[in-house]
Amino acid sequence: MDTMSGELGVEPAVSGALAAVREFGARVILVGDPDKIESILEKNSYDRDMVEIEEASDVIGMSDSPSQSVRTRKDSSVVVAA
Repeated sequence: MDTMSGELGVEPAVSGALAAVREFGARVILVGDPDKIESILEKNSYDRDMVEIEEASDVIGMSDSPSQSVRTRKDSSVVVAA
């Protein structure tokens, strides 16, 4: 799950992923800045076997060309999450 591309930041994405883990037993891979993701995870209780973090160092912004960015920015969170 791309945690970096939402307009509201990382926290809502991580919180939603943790809700899926708790409520449905889903296994999730959180993609983005590991430090930001970890800082949110530390504040929550969850099954650590069900959550994995995958680092992505780049974010495609709203003003970027989607088609060009997906082809050229291979370490963007949305590309890594795909």
